[in-house]
Amino acid sequence: MSSRGSRVAVVTGGGQGLGRAIALALDRAGLDVAVLGRTRAKLDETVAMMSGRGMALVADHGDPDQVRTAFGEIAKALGGVDVLINNAASYSPFRVAEARDEQISDIMMNSLMGPIYCIRESIPLMKARGAGDIVNISSQSVETPQPYMTVYAAAKAGLETLSRGLRYELKGEPIRITTFQVGVISDTVENEDWEPDRRAKIHEAFDASGVGPLFIYPGSSSESLAASVAHVVTAPRDVCLQHVEVRGT
Repeated sequence: MSSRGSRVAVVTGGGQGLGRAIALALDRAGLDVAVLGRTRAKLDETVAMMSGRGMALVADHGDPDQVRTAFGEIAKALGGVDVLINNAASYSPFRVAEARDEQISDIMMNSLMGPIYCIRESIPLMKARGAGDIVNISSQSVETPQPYMTVYAAAKAGLETLSRGLRYELKGEPIRITTFQVGVISDTVENEDWEPDRRAKIHEAFDASGVGPLFIYPGSSSESLAASVAHVVTAPRDVCLQHVEVRGT
């Protein structure tokens, strides 16, 4: 589709779930949107739903070389990058003492290292465009790191610390940094791949931990959360919503 001469957004994990909803919300807000992910068919489906210019790129954002190549292609095709939504993450429930090496590395790569790689590539492109927005999608697990979510919560806590540090690194630059901490997503509440016995065991561990139940607050839909993200990046340039905690009502 033809360009609307708009800002350019990159959404990681844009092939499904919250990432797709954010990509479509930004499209409705008038941005050109590039979606990154691992599955071509899902990314193409997202782009097909857009009314403006979209771009699908297959890339593992935990691989710095693939990230570097992807952002180069985006800059060439769409003219640059104005908005980065670090949405892609990885979560599988496990206890630290029982974790396999690949479980730990997968979560850390997808939920922390990947966003760092994307930010590194985005900042020079945003400076070249004169302004930018980086939104790091975090999780309420940072506040309540329950059993089976410890490593995931640690990765998201690292992402929030990264956001705070970037504000100091980029002080004086017209690049806004937002941490968008999500609670329960009502339309993707649990991993459908969890076996019933495993799900029951996880819930039992949550309840017994003293931290609280798995779902403390009501859920919010992906569409509502996505609309809120779009609000963050389209807010007047003289304000920055630095840390947004979103819970259902």
